[in-house]
Amino acid sequence: MSKKTLFYVLFFVYIILLVPIVSGLESKAVRFIVTDSYGNPLEGAIVTLETLENTYVLPPSNKTGITQSINPIPKGKYWVTVKWRSPYADDFSLVFGDYIELDEPYIFELRVRIFSIVIKLFTRGNTPLSDIPVYINGRSVGFTSIDGSLRIPNIITGLYEVRATWLGIEIGSGSVVIESEGDYVITARNVATLTVQVVGAQGQGLNAAQVEVKNITGATMFSGVSNEQGVARIEVPYGTYNVSVDYKSFKNSALATVSTLTGTVQTLATNVFIEIFGQAMTFATFVLWIIVIVIVVLVLAIVVHEYSVWRVQTLPRLYKRYTVEPEKREEPKPPIKKDRKKLTRSWNIKDVLTFISFSAILSVTIVVVPAIFFNIVMGDGLTPREIMTYTLQLFGTITAALFVEIYIKTPKKKSKIEFEKKKQILESLF
Repeated sequence: MSKKTLFYVLFFVYIILLVPIVSGLESKAVRFIVTDSYGNPLEGAIVTLETLENTYVLPPSNKTGITQSINPIPKGKYWVTVKWRSPYADDFSLVFGDYIELDEPYIFELRVRIFSIVIKLFTRGNTPLSDIPVYINGRSVGFTSIDGSLRIPNIITGLYEVRATWLGIEIGSGSVVIESEGDYVITARNVATLTVQVVGAQGQGLNAAQVEVKNITGATMFSGVSNEQGVARIEVPYGTYNVSVDYKSFKNSALATVSTLTGTVQTLATNVFIEIFGQAMTFATFVLWIIVIVIVVLVLAIVVHEYSVWRVQTLPRLYKRYTVEPEKREEPKPPIKKDRKKLTRSWNIKDVLTFISFSAILSVTIVVVPAIFFNIVMGDGLTPREIMTYTLQLFGTITAALFVEIYIKTPKKKSKIEFEKKKQILESLF
């Protein structure tokens, strides 16, 4: 074999065997770690490496955001792109594109522009709307919180269709261009103020009246109390609502329709004419109260008068009388000690029963009559046990007071002359 032939054989062996070996020494498997804007691993991202001659597509990233090439990739400069499918889209979107020089250690982190935004939903009155479902591109993303906000993750830049509904009424919809993270405020439409005014029979506002607003399905939209003017306000979506009020057992209800931006004022009247000591009364009840008070005053006046007459007539009899000295005596002798002892109280059964009767009549008139009036006319009053307790307490108080007035404050000992003078004065009056 000639030298020329040997050279060609060795050259082809080098081309066939040595070049791939040398090239393999400069090629390795490439690993990428794909994360979002906050460094959180991104699952399902597809990384592609491109040159003018070759294109390498890596498997989708796993839960830790890692993807690795199956075959070794030579060193060099590549155009690297990352595609990822958003939860709010059907197709993959390009989220990253840049030139990368592949070199040792063949591990790269790709931080793509995927971020979170906050949707804030308010009414025209700047009232936050809570528990409102929000949709992006027709997909539900959650409910607003008590401050009207909802944080939405995994957003890429682009145009989105945002929609919000309240009780089936669309209160916000439109296209929103999202370019970066931040707050996006949506002002609700088809929402207006329902004003409930609770008044009495004279048109007066009723403070602290219980107000409840329900929609046609029975869901409670508002439950609270009216202010000092008897007014309660609530922002609701357009629709028809059942409004009910309750003020100290005086109730009323009506249907209210909200259909314009100016809102609706619903006035609910009750039969409350006046309040006395916190007790609400109708006009008829107020008149009956006046009549009852007049009757009670008259009964008390009659009882007091009769008691005074009885006391004046009976008081001299409650003491044993002295024997009147003969008129012939010029000067009455002072009563001896033995005579003064005769001045003692003398009560009989009739006096005791009369005394107790006065106490009982006063007690019944003051307690039982108003209590019965409350129970029968107003439907709200004392229980029988309470009536009996208060009556007995008042009876004991009145009895003790009368006893003190008659028995204790009357002198126990009187001279004969003083007693006769008092007797004559009392008999002259009656």
